[in-house]
Amino acid sequence: MSKKVLIRESDFMDLLKGFFKVKSKGKEASFIQQIRKQNPELGDVWSRWNDDMDRALQTAKNNFIRMGKIEKAKEIDDLIKKYS
Repeated sequence: MSKKVLIRESDFMDLLKGFFKVKSKGKEASFIQQIRKQNPELGDVWSRWNDDMDRALQTAKNNFIRMGKIEKAKEIDDLIKKYS
């Protein structure tokens, strides 16, 4: 049975900042693997969240292009490259 863990909001924000920092360097897999070693269930959650975030960025790009809101997707491509 999983136990509940309470964390402060600032600690969670620091964790997210750390994740985005390693993601921008393309090292999110090792970050998730480290978490998975300590807690496999939590590692799976981070992995799914990472995959969902990548899909959401790609979907947003496709929607903006389809709606004609952007003609050039360079900024979104750069963002996807940075965080994927």
